[in-house]
Amino acid sequence: MFASKILAFAKSSLARDASKYNPIKGKTRVGFDRGQPVDIYHEIHGYGEHKVLFITGWAGSCDNWKFQTEYFGRHGDFQVCIYENRGSGFSSAPLKRYRMADMAHDAKELIQHLGWKNVHVVGVSMGGMIAQELALMMPDRVRSLCLASTHAGRAFPPAKYAPMVMSTLAKIALGLEEMKQNVPKMLYSHNWLYSPAPPETGYDTNLEYIQKFHDGRIDERPPQSIAAAFAQFTGILRHYVSAARLRVLAERFEKYSIPAMVVHGTEDCLVHLKNAYDLASNLRARLVVFEGRGHAMNHEDIDTFNSLLLRHFYTAILGKECEAASRAGWQAESSTHSESGGALVLHDQSPLSSARQLLGMIANDPKLYIEWLSAHREALKASH
Repeated sequence: MFASKILAFAKSSLARDASKYNPIKGKTRVGFDRGQPVDIYHEIHGYGEHKVLFITGWAGSCDNWKFQTEYFGRHGDFQVCIYENRGSGFSSAPLKRYRMADMAHDAKELIQHLGWKNVHVVGVSMGGMIAQELALMMPDRVRSLCLASTHAGRAFPPAKYAPMVMSTLAKIALGLEEMKQNVPKMLYSHNWLYSPAPPETGYDTNLEYIQKFHDGRIDERPPQSIAAAFAQFTGILRHYVSAARLRVLAERFEKYSIPAMVVHGTEDCLVHLKNAYDLASNLRARLVVFEGRGHAMNHEDIDTFNSLLLRHFYTAILGKECEAASRAGWQAESSTHSESGGALVLHDQSPLSSARQLLGMIANDPKLYIEWLSAHREALKASH
């Protein structure tokens, strides 16, 4: 008993000053009972009470979540796990089993290895697909769910981006071009790429800054094999979670007050905004739209994305959204409109874009709540 109290005190002390401690890095072997064991590389950041699992996307390394792990790992209330999917980075690359359900099993066994009884799950792109399967696989352990830049399956890129996307993905998968050469145009909005970079970065444009970030991230890891890249991509193409399965999950979330959130950018060239709407509608999740942002909103709008997640986590922890918004630093400055029964919250008075008008027309679900974060905002604004 005395030893457990000492350990609890030590953990609380570390949580209060987590910035002084380096992340714990290692590998966990999973998949023993699925025919082919896989070594999953992972990192643990922070010592807080509340656990967060970040799941990355296709061909991605776990430090795609760098700007989130630095924030939540040093926050004090949270402990973060980031990891690399089978076939990516420092994780091993088996010859088969790259369905989203297979990779969700990997995540489930990793969570079990860590001894986490419940967890806030955040997935982006392919990671969001894995997160859907994971939530269905272990709904009793999911404390909250956030799905960013993703879909439930059978989806196509926006028509205006489709030729570029399919051509680029094919070249990468076949090894004709390197991933890092194409990352910026695939993941970020054009306007953001050619905007001035933050002064502290030392770069003139965001393009120069983010290209350097990805170059370093990719060069630090073993190159992904063509076979592994193709296997992951095939898993994405096969991904499908039916509306019926999502509604089963939605019923559980509503019964136990588990918040679910879908986040999407209007300039995402890989996933159409309509897919985010469908996912949120079937999951009965809050839909948050980043106007003018691309696939990697967590890089383009770091502070906003982190504060959004913080409000989301605190909503699950505290059970009171107003208090959660206050603790996350969100200001109650917005105008609210009802479009055919659905709640559409506009965060400032900027002109309506064509995409926002589309959402206004299709927001006919009385239970769906949409938040629109304007690209013209000068400061973080939100409502509660």
